[in-house]
Amino acid sequence: MEIDRLDESENRTTTAPTRRIELWLQPTPGGRSYDDAVTRLAGLSLRGVIDEFAVETWGKGIDLSTDDLRDEHEQRVRERVATFKQWAREHDARIPDFEERRVVGEGRMGREYVVQSLPSALLAEFEGEAVATVTPCTAGTDCITRRLDALAEGDATFGVPDERLTA
Repeated sequence: MEIDRLDESENRTTTAPTRRIELWLQPTPGGRSYDDAVTRLAGLSLRGVIDEFAVETWGKGIDLSTDDLRDEHEQRVRERVATFKQWAREHDARIPDFEERRVVGEGRMGREYVVQSLPSALLAEFEGEAVATVTPCTAGTDCITRRLDALAEGDATFGVPDERLTA
């Protein structure tokens, strides 16, 4: 989706890329709530800081031992992880959980397989279809809350990473 904006210098309408945020979360049964982060996203949308947002879920990891996919959601998660990894390579950035792999399913748990870890929460800012910045959180959502607060207060620029906010 693109937004039409008026170009004051030439009095014509131009098409600006959509400013969109995706918040990726691990489900937390009986645990912490992500309502605060979602409320902040809704506020940014209402104020026009972002054009749209989505909240998505993923598990604790991706099975790397097979290319067989269980469903469309697993395909979407894999595509997004690949997109975020590419962004990290292009920006000489680290997403710590993406670097962690572990072997699971030994013994009575079934066949052994390799899993790539996923962050407990990750905020991705997009300009149009391009990833502008990624803010991963290895535990909780404090770094995401700080990033959303900085965007709301005008202390951060949409799509420009702030290394102080990742943890």
